[in-house]
Amino acid sequence: FSGGLNPEMARCMANLAQISPKHRVIDPCCGSGTLLYAASLYSHSLYGYDLHANHLLGAKLNLPTYTKLQLADATCLKLDQHEQKFDRMLLNLPWRCHVSESAQDANT
Repeated sequence: FSGGLNPEMARCMANLAQISPKHRVIDPCCGSGTLLYAASLYSHSLYGYDLHANHLLGAKLNLPTYTKLQLADATCLKLDQHEQKFDRMLLNLPWRCHVSESAQDANT
């Protein structure tokens, strides 16, 4: 099951994040798990979320069994809970999404 992110780019992103073995790593838009797979070279505490069940199915096929995957909208996570604090976030935003002009204007 292939994803849209180049595996070499994912490995570079994981390297830049300076992930250590004790880090808890989250990818809130994990898709097929390319970034989490790169992170698995450094840490075994991995958490992936995605809105699409078929993407998570790909992630389950691609990732080690210790990866925690959940079908969820990551914007609704309760990150204030102790068990859901993360040390690193890897993210490749969905490239098919578009930002409206009104949203862009609000950020200026």
